Amino acid sequence: MLAIAFVVAGGVATLVLAVGSHHSLDETRIAYTNATDSLTFSCKCGAAQLCLNGNRGPSGVAVAEGRITELALLDIPNFREPATGELISILRRQSKFSTA
Repeated sequence: MLAIAFVVAGGVATLVLAVGSHHSLDETRIAYTNATDSLTFSCKCGAAQLCLNGNRGPSGVAVAEGRITELALLDIPNFREPATGELISILRRQSKFSTA
């Protein structure tokens, strides 16, 4: 009976810690978004083009950047099966030290 009580107490403690951590992370995300006055979101397919068109984007969006994403199978040594990864393009940024 004592062992069952310890298992239940451990489960309740784990749940309380998980809920507390989730709440703390959520508050931190909200505070960061408010402090930097920014919000990150993504849209897929045709909706991405609408977001990037200056005249049809969502109101309140100051900057929108387009990326190309694609799922890929990755052959990793010492893995029995291929892993799945997502390839995300990087933005071409001009260096401040560029002579061009």
